[in-house]
Amino acid sequence: CPSDGCNKKVQLLNEGEYRCEKCDKTYQSRSLRYVLSIMVADEDGHQWVTAFNDEAEQILRRKAEDLNEYVVAGNEEDFHKVLVEPNLKEFIFGCRAKIDTNQEEQQIWVNLTRATLVDPLKESQALLEKIALYDNL
Repeated sequence: CPSDGCNKKVQLLNEGEYRCEKCDKTYQSRSLRYVLSIMVADEDGHQWVTAFNDEAEQILRRKAEDLNEYVVAGNEEDFHKVLVEPNLKEFIFGCRAKIDTNQEEQQIWVNLTRATLVDPLKESQALLEKIALYDNL
């Protein structure tokens, strides 16, 4: 939905006409947003997580509208490059997990709340500051 503060999915009514059920309004345009499902891994294992728009933009370094231009132009090569580029890069993620029960089967849903590319210099300085605290003991 293009209105401020509403991130709901819109329904296509007619060509170029979209309806938001939450706002109960019809719009001539829509705003594209990410719902990105990715697998994250570390030395302990891996987990599928969902990254919504803000976090997905941090990971892919592109707005959803920019990525959509590749789709519309049929440029599969550049589209694929954008999706592959974050592979094996180190991020610091904040996550929220929720357990859902469906037909007596539990499933864990994990959503990203924060995504920051690791800055080795900044992380090294933080570690050195923590080590210096032990020198003062």
